[in-house]
Amino acid sequence: MKTQINFLLMKITLLVLVLFSLNFQSQNYYFKFPGNIEDRSFDDNIKRLNDDILRTYKNSDKIKFNDNIFRLYILSGNYKKGLFYLNELKTFPKYKGLDYQEIIGIQYELYALSKLSSENKPYRDKFENTFNEKINSISDRSKIYLSEFFKYTQETLKTDILKFIKTDIVNDSISESNAIKLCRYYISYIIAKETNHIALPLIKKVDREEYTVNDSVIIKTKSGNEISLGFLKYKKGENKVPTVLNFSIYNRRRFNNNEKLNSLRGYAIVNAYSRGVYLSHDEITPFEFEIEDVNEVIDWITKQSWSNGKVGMIGGSYDGFSQWAAAKSLHPALKTIIPSASVGFGIDFPMYNNCFSPYMLRWLSYVDKKTDYGIFNDEKNGFLYTIPIIKMELHLIN
Repeated sequence: MKTQINFLLMKITLLVLVLFSLNFQSQNYYFKFPGNIEDRSFDDNIKRLNDDILRTYKNSDKIKFNDNIFRLYILSGNYKKGLFYLNELKTFPKYKGLDYQEIIGIQYELYALSKLSSENKPYRDKFENTFNEKINSISDRSKIYLSEFFKYTQETLKTDILKFIKTDIVNDSISESNAIKLCRYYISYIIAKETNHIALPLIKKVDREEYTVNDSVIIKTKSGNEISLGFLKYKKGENKVPTVLNFSIYNRRRFNNNEKLNSLRGYAIVNAYSRGVYLSHDEITPFEFEIEDVNEVIDWITKQSWSNGKVGMIGGSYDGFSQWAAAKSLHPALKTIIPSASVGFGIDFPMYNNCFSPYMLRWLSYVDKKTDYGIFNDEKNGFLYTIPIIKMELHLIN
């Protein structure tokens, strides 16, 4: 009899443990959405939710734990604890050696530090002082990546929050994992709303201090045509440096982080464009004049005060083709080319397996003076431009 009772008690204990475990794993929180993200009650409700999570949140994965907890503490107004966990996160081996390791989460750090400031000044002044102090303590390499941490706009984050609420909150109930996501979204939204308009002009100022940039150069060729180009050079580098040239038909104008990094490593960066692209008033004529025009650009480069007379080219697809075109009539200053996935005009474009494809129609919109990415990236109808013309006609008819 005693054995049966003990066995029954053990079964009851196991059942309780299982139910407790299930309850723990599927823990839900109450959250009422008032219908407007700008409503004060929304801020109150989400911060109450945030406090509830903070009381119980655990995660055996230290990276995930720190990545979540520092945001939750900053949202709660406990800026010192938030900064503690953020700084600890940066030291994990996963992030060791990254060019931007020291500025991971810098938007949160600047927000928290500016909120902790005891200066009797308007918030803008507090943030600017915090920003400038931080910038003076980080490497020029890290400065390259600053804008990446402020790229999400207030409007985008607001849309994300509203979409998330619509799909992931059911009957005023939200799971722990989704509650954490919502709180992460919201602190990002708050920071973007309060600091982006201050931070982004300051980041542009840092770029101007670090680099010489001119993205609106027009050179005249011997034949009287126009080629538009831009160049970038690190101000603290050597006076005369080799040049990395990208010659493209694609109008992108802005210099990216990799190009800034290469400039930091001791290169001038020149992005030049085919006739008719960007500021050139000529007719766009793909594939026809690169053999002449690339050399015209190299001539221009070698005459600049910052050039040491050596040029290398890099790029893929059309930008790879332009390198082979340049090599057809090799300029003495062109020391190397690094083409990748170069288009072979008349071989793999505009035909595939000897069949004409209407992709050329889509591509022509892409190489216009002002590229329409909305049309080019249209997934709904984009596949029509990659199938044989006869199939496209049948699809449109049906």
